[in-house]
Amino acid sequence: MLRWARRISIFLLLGAIANVAVAWGCAAWIKPEGEASIAEMKQISDKLYEGESRLDQFGRSLIFRAPTREWKFMSNGMLEYAVWDFDETSYAEIRAGWPMRAWSCRNYGYHEMTTFSGRLLTVRPDETTVGGIALAPFSITNRRHAARAWRALPYQPLWDGVVVNTLCCAALLASIAYLPRWVRGQIRHRRGQCPACAYPRGTSPVCTECGEMFER
Repeated sequence: MLRWARRISIFLLLGAIANVAVAWGCAAWIKPEGEASIAEMKQISDKLYEGESRLDQFGRSLIFRAPTREWKFMSNGMLEYAVWDFDETSYAEIRAGWPMRAWSCRNYGYHEMTTFSGRLLTVRPDETTVGGIALAPFSITNRRHAARAWRALPYQPLWDGVVVNTLCCAALLASIAYLPRWVRGQIRHRRGQCPACAYPRGTSPVCTECGEMFER
């Protein structure tokens, strides 16, 4: 029992490491492409709303949030225009991880909100990364995508994603480690051999060659 508890702990630790590695790989190497869309507009006071612009890719989401007092949606559901009030509450956020987003970080200097009439972009000179390790920006030649060039390794946990991704990675690593052994043991069992060392099985429930116990 202690041996299995130790093995489970090892695989959970390896799963946690793999969880971080996958998230950081997606955050560092998947270059933002395409257009971010206004996914949500929610009311935060009597006359103030908060807009969210989001770009989702494999293992990585880039999110922009900013308040607005004036906005209009077209009949097709696309935001036609908006008057953005960028302030200290506005930020860009990276969320990374797979199959769920597990880690996040924010930057309060980059803002980019896309509407039908065009893209509004501001970059404050005092931009900082909170909850992540800033990296060199992506090399994107189109200047309209300057805000999306921000790149960082997030380490602020999103706990639902941390737990699910760690369990998934641990299960995958355990399958890789034990599946070949299990298949080999089944083949040896059908041949009348010890699953551990392939020595011919006799009448004893214990292998006379290696001491492995097996069911009759």
